[in-house]
Amino acid sequence: MQKLAVLTLALLPALLALLLPAKSTASTVLQVDIDYLLSKSALIFEGEVISRDSQWTADNRGIVTVVEFRIIDIIKGSHSNATLELQFAGGIVGDQGMHVAAMVYPEVGEQGIYFVEDPSRLQVNPLVGWSQGHFLIEKDSDGEERVLTEQRKPVLSMSQPAAARRAAGARDSADSHAGDTPFSEGTVAGITTADEHSDKRAAMRKVDFKATLQSRLAN
Repeated sequence: MQKLAVLTLALLPALLALLLPAKSTASTVLQVDIDYLLSKSALIFEGEVISRDSQWTADNRGIVTVVEFRIIDIIKGSHSNATLELQFAGGIVGDQGMHVAAMVYPEVGEQGIYFVEDPSRLQVNPLVGWSQGHFLIEKDSDGEERVLTEQRKPVLSMSQPAAARRAAGARDSADSHAGDTPFSEGTVAGITTADEHSDKRAAMRKVDFKATLQSRLAN
């Protein structure tokens, strides 16, 4: 077996405000809050991953992973087709690969709610806040669909809008002081979660989670 060759991704200058050199095993993506996800997403949808394929870019200088979703429901924005393809930087093609720190690729067969910044624009990660804009939907032992974070932590509740606005104000005021801005550990601010080993029945029902998002969007 040939040794995997790892390529280095040259991040765009615009992303340097979001991604900083890692000093530990924690994520280097800046933490955002739930209202930030709602306001910065052009498209929020419930969907199921039906395919995932890594391929070389047209200029053969990098690798991208193309994830195809079946659209189940649109929460914000519009999309005329039954499916949607999103492109994530990195992946493995043959015996060569490109690793992007903190990148998580949606898996074939998973169902979730995805916060997409702009479906028409190619980015390193199309999801707002990276893993923070990536929620999973899974059935509990009673067959009820529940919402988990990308790290499979049950989502227990969502903070009130006023609290989220205060968090957003703190984040925005820290934009010019990157050293004071907290890093994300994969969970968006403004939601309360349980341990990933907790009973899924403690998590918010999918219908309640979506209704809360729609209510906040309306307000």
